[in-house]
Amino acid sequence: MDSNQKIPHVVVIGGGYAGLYACQRLSRAARKGEIRLTVITKENFHIWHGFIGEMLTGRILPTQILSPVRRIFKDATLHIGIVRRIDLSNKTIQTIREIDGRSMELTYDKLIVTVGSKQNSESFQGLAEHGFALKTWDDCYQLKNHILRMYELASITSDPTERKAMLTFFVAGGGFSGSEVAGELADFARQLARKDFPGLNPEEVEVFLAHPQETILPELFGTRVDARQSKQFPGLVAYAERHLKKLGVTIRTNIRIQAVSRNLVVLSDGTRVPTRTVISAVGTIPQKMTNESGFPLAPNGRILVDRTLRVHGYENVWAAGDCAAVEHPKGGYVPTTAWWGMMTGQTAGANVIRQLHGKTQKKFSKTGLGQAVSIGRRTAVGELWGVPLRGTFAWIMWRLVLYFYFPFSDRKIRLLVDWALWPLMGRDIVEMSTDDTDDFEIRRVKFQPGEKIVSGGQTGHSIYLIKDGNCSVFEGNGHEHKLIKTLSVGDKIVLNELDGQASEVVANTLVQAIELRDDQLSELEQVLELLRKKG
Repeated sequence: MDSNQKIPHVVVIGGGYAGLYACQRLSRAARKGEIRLTVITKENFHIWHGFIGEMLTGRILPTQILSPVRRIFKDATLHIGIVRRIDLSNKTIQTIREIDGRSMELTYDKLIVTVGSKQNSESFQGLAEHGFALKTWDDCYQLKNHILRMYELASITSDPTERKAMLTFFVAGGGFSGSEVAGELADFARQLARKDFPGLNPEEVEVFLAHPQETILPELFGTRVDARQSKQFPGLVAYAERHLKKLGVTIRTNIRIQAVSRNLVVLSDGTRVPTRTVISAVGTIPQKMTNESGFPLAPNGRILVDRTLRVHGYENVWAAGDCAAVEHPKGGYVPTTAWWGMMTGQTAGANVIRQLHGKTQKKFSKTGLGQAVSIGRRTAVGELWGVPLRGTFAWIMWRLVLYFYFPFSDRKIRLLVDWALWPLMGRDIVEMSTDDTDDFEIRRVKFQPGEKIVSGGQTGHSIYLIKDGNCSVFEGNGHEHKLIKTLSVGDKIVLNELDGQASEVVANTLVQAIELRDDQLSELEQVLELLRKKG
């Protein structure tokens, strides 16, 4: 390259699967000095979702599914930040630092957008407040700790109703992610009761899998399969359903979740499932930034790209992965899964290099490798190049595929060690909670009509400040209850003040509240009073 010629600055937004494979194609050019390569990502790690089920149930340690992006993207400049805005006209990107919100600006000559998607927290009422998603590392890590906490609390709880709720794990969504987690949790229950929690009976544990369609696993059979892209495998789905039920999973299809609260799930047929654990695998939606940065969008809300993955109307911008509406060579759009993200990212990166060298852009031509899902107890179902696989052989084959694509050799070795050790040493059952009792925490909570907010003279350190709705406070013993008062917007429920005076507090309507600890209320009231005086 001419020394007087400006070196093009190529920026990749996103450190996920698509960003990873885009950078692999760009690394050689970066090493040769043909481009300056920058990767913008929120975290300094890459999460491998293929082994989430094994991490949640202690087969492998939590950090084994993480790879350090500073080593993965060693040929790039790493920019840790959150993308706030992309100015396509001026070729600038505004990022903010998560620690304090301070903004920074980068310029680019060529841009690859791989921002992925986010959990659809509006799928049903209460999900954002009370559901555990499977999308981000923080979500999965918190869920692992929560599952173990429920077992620990259930082992010392004598109230059968409360104990049952703690040992009921509700999975919303019967696709690959939901079915995998349901199967692993059911198998985990058997392992825990036998080895680590002798006071618990595995029969007490219920894993509930709810799906809105006719069958689970729509990736293999049903509405999410495009017949032009892939065969349908009703036999594999039937096999998976039988296997999950054998493990103890309760499967409900043709059912929707109406609402979720801290203590229960309300289904579309009116069924109420008491549970302290709701795991959401209901799907994803485009990132907010995708809609706000002026990209042309396809009907599905993803960035509109041509067959070369170049964004419509922009010569120097490409998009890949979950955020891009990439046309499948046989029709429709490619699925939003890891393998397709990697392949589309690879094509986008290659086309940036082709443009730099004055070559014609290459169309995306991958038609698929296969797909599979582990469903517990060393069993999987799936297809490889259209050939159906099931059972232990399918589980081994799919593990090998996931292991082959795992992005960092260091973690590959650690995975092998964990896989060799857990059958001998047992699963990881350490709850690594990061909660700090000195933190000032405020949580949003929702209670459904008829739900008990406080029951049986319950005490505790929580206070609920009611934002919307109303509830009734009752006192009494046995079957005789007397209405004491009704609480509404602006009132507070102080658990310790109810002790000895009331037996229960029941929501009359949907109650939305703010929860905080009673020792922090006075501090909050002092601050609010100061603000009122200033105003």
